[in-house]
Amino acid sequence: MGVPGYGQDVRATSEGGSGLQLAPIEHNHQVPSFEVRLATPEDAQGIAQVKIAGWRDAYKSILPLDLLENLNEAREAQNWAERLTNWSPDEPAWVATDKGNIIGFLVAGANRYPAMPCDAELQAIYILPSAQRRGVGQALLSEGVAWLLQHGYRNMAVFVFRDNIQGRGFYEALGAIHFDSGVYEVAGKSYADESYMWESLQALQDLLTRGSRNHR
Repeated sequence: MGVPGYGQDVRATSEGGSGLQLAPIEHNHQVPSFEVRLATPEDAQGIAQVKIAGWRDAYKSILPLDLLENLNEAREAQNWAERLTNWSPDEPAWVATDKGNIIGFLVAGANRYPAMPCDAELQAIYILPSAQRRGVGQALLSEGVAWLLQHGYRNMAVFVFRDNIQGRGFYEALGAIHFDSGVYEVAGKSYADESYMWESLQALQDLLTRGSRNHR
């Protein structure tokens, strides 16, 4: 199963038992704004940098340190260049950019795992550690969910390492419910992971929209 990263800048709290509400984002008015757009093959290098930084930050207490240290940026960039060149309309990717530099990315599309009762899957979302808590993850997720809804998807799966407590909390806070437990293999070793699902993409989008309006 695919194990995505997570952006720590999208958080939510339960308030008064009336549902989820996005918690305030910490704003630094000296930090420039960012833009979200569809990814192109020219973004491969920036995406590779963000993914490797995301793995090293999110998985430093889960995966072996030598594995994280030896992640190959050139090979990762080549893989992304090939993927984006042979882009599948069922698996689009988005990037968040700040002054032309990629600070986060997201991949979403059709669910690749029939055991999950979902038609869509959040395959990956990574934010540079230095760009977290600025609403980057929320903006990327909103774009991805809007695209999925426009293309007829109704619900979405996501997978996360069991020991990634922050990642699990991130999805749970956004309304994802636990579905099942499994394993994910990295470099020949198996790690416990958990599957989650959003039963309603529309409900998730409504939450993200409310949060965006509140943070303006």
